[in-house]
Amino acid sequence: LILFLRKSMRPHVAVLGRDATKNAFAEIEEGGKATSCPFIVIVRPNQSIYFGNAEYVISDLERILQKNAKAKVLLFDGESISFTDASSLELLEHFIRDKHAAGISFIFVNIRKAVYEKFLRCGLVDLVGEDSFLTGKGNAIRFAKERLATMNCGDCGAEALKECQPNSK
Repeated sequence: LILFLRKSMRPHVAVLGRDATKNAFAEIEEGGKATSCPFIVIVRPNQSIYFGNAEYVISDLERILQKNAKAKVLLFDGESISFTDASSLELLEHFIRDKHAAGISFIFVNIRKAVYEKFLRCGLVDLVGEDSFLTGKGNAIRFAKERLATMNCGDCGAEALKECQPNSK
């Protein structure tokens, strides 16, 4: 029981990129094959976010953004989140407002209907915009690229993601 509680209170937040050899998203690791755009950070918590782990998740997101100092978009993949509560949503709202003030925008992808409805009720959908909730990481990256076009995305030159390639669909 203690191991379960410890694990649920300290979930892993994966940073994802595209592994060109598999044409799939994978966790970015030292020496790994997955790469990402320096302006778009893709994160995926590996479990639900609730009062017992929300501060840990937010501090991990903060650490990830500090490590990726050029980030202008945080793409939040919620495919592993089946539950959230009011206290975690309040912390997430404060985090988003703080990062918006620093020039970072948010895109949510693969958010389950029940979680989306909680986001809607607490005002997170209004905060980031309904158009910032998408299905599929590829669609979300293309949407982020459109946002970055007004933020000098062309300065990157990395084209690390297939969605960054000219004429990608």
